[in-house]
Amino acid sequence: MTFGNLFSGFYGIIICFSGDLVTGAFMIFLGAGFDVLDGMMARLVKSSSAIGKELDSLADVVTFGLLPATIVHILLLHSHQNWLFEYGFRGYPIISFLPFLIVAAAAYRLAKFNVDTTQSKTFLGLPSPANGIFFASLPLIMMNDTFLLNSNPVYLSDLITNGWLLIGLTLILSWLMVSNIRLFSFKLKSFKFSDSKIVYIFLALDILLFIFLRWAAIPVIIFLYIILSLINKSNIHDKV
Repeated sequence: MTFGNLFSGFYGIIICFSGDLVTGAFMIFLGAGFDVLDGMMARLVKSSSAIGKELDSLADVVTFGLLPATIVHILLLHSHQNWLFEYGFRGYPIISFLPFLIVAAAAYRLAKFNVDTTQSKTFLGLPSPANGIFFASLPLIMMNDTFLLNSNPVYLSDLITNGWLLIGLTLILSWLMVSNIRLFSFKLKSFKFSDSKIVYIFLALDILLFIFLRWAAIPVIIFLYIILSLINKSNIHDKV
């Protein structure tokens, strides 16, 4: 399962450079599926190891760090901002290397998670899969280029291919991964609403957002996750 996650990242990078960002984006979702399954399988067979933990993080760096950075890199190359092309290195604008911050932040975030014993019930900083899914949504939003707002079509691709927005998202998401913001985990204490109400509320809002916004709901959901975590003070700190 872990190598399935790693292969998803590897294949996604290759397919992105062939020009197919949509398939590359779906590889992030596939990798996320493998990432969930390998944890489930480990618990099911009651088998875990230090090697497995490290291997999982190494795979995550590729799928949720390097692959989303590749997507942003290519989107920057296709940006309509002419100033991005004033300076270059072998034909590539230097600013397009900025997504390296995504890779570096994801690697640091995962390394910190492996040595931090306080993240058993909550997360410290944005999890790398959430970062990957955020950037995976961008090509998918462009695939469904419009949505209706007050009966007028809004072309989201004009926003996504804006160099300033891509740079801003790169800086914000990279910072969120290495920040000390406490975010709630999706592990249910029990199936009672009172015990896991923040998770149930979040999932209900996610469904509504997907109905109305489709793929454009994903960036909204990621920021909603952060906002709800900040509001939910009782879940900010682990009991250690």
